[in-house]
Amino acid sequence: MIRDKGHTPKSGQEKTAYVNYIRKLDYEPTKDESLDFNESSDNEPDYSIQKANKVKRLSIWEQFQLHIEENWVKWIIAGVGIIISFFIVSSQISFSSINIKQDQTEKDINKINSNIEEINSTNHQQDMKIQKNELTIEYIKDNQKSEKK
Repeated sequence: MIRDKGHTPKSGQEKTAYVNYIRKLDYEPTKDESLDFNESSDNEPDYSIQKANKVKRLSIWEQFQLHIEENWVKWIIAGVGIIISFFIVSSQISFSSINIKQDQTEKDINKINSNIEEINSTNHQQDMKIQKNELTIEYIKDNQKSEKK
């Protein structure tokens, strides 16, 4: 099987031949001696980049304090927003309960009005009966008087 990509392993003979080839090469220094590099002395200041100091691990409380110091304005705005949202929601709930109570009161008033109308109608009918009875009694009395005479 032919592999198009990746590393193909070397045989043992190839490895030994490669190692022998490397040993036979003439070593050349990597530093170019033609360049003039000033050697550093201890008397001159050191301008080399120092390794980064390890960052002190902060406790959770210190991390919290640092976060609040950096983001206190955002927290105040968020707190005010939450308080305003709470009042809006609670007022909506209050208005809803007031509307429910108002609707129930209107239904009760309508029911009472219909009861009053029924009572008035009944009273009127009773008044009519009373008048009829009074007239009948009067007629009977008159008839009795006329018969006695």
